[in-house]
Amino acid sequence: MAGLVLLVCTMASALLLVLRVAGSDTVAVWLVVAMAVWFGFAWFVLPAVAWHRAVTPKNRE
Repeated sequence: MAGLVLLVCTMASALLLVLRVAGSDTVAVWLVVAMAVWFGFAWFVLPAVAWHRAVTPKNRE
């Protein structure tokens, strides 16, 4: 878990560095925030939902 968090931080920092050099600061920050939210959703929320569906019983009657 800690490895994924550090990987997201590294990717966000690298993307922010490149985008701040290539474009405006405001656009760079918003793109990095959007990327971090997307990765957080794809790496943490979706697996948690899939795990929850896998462990809950199908018939709750």
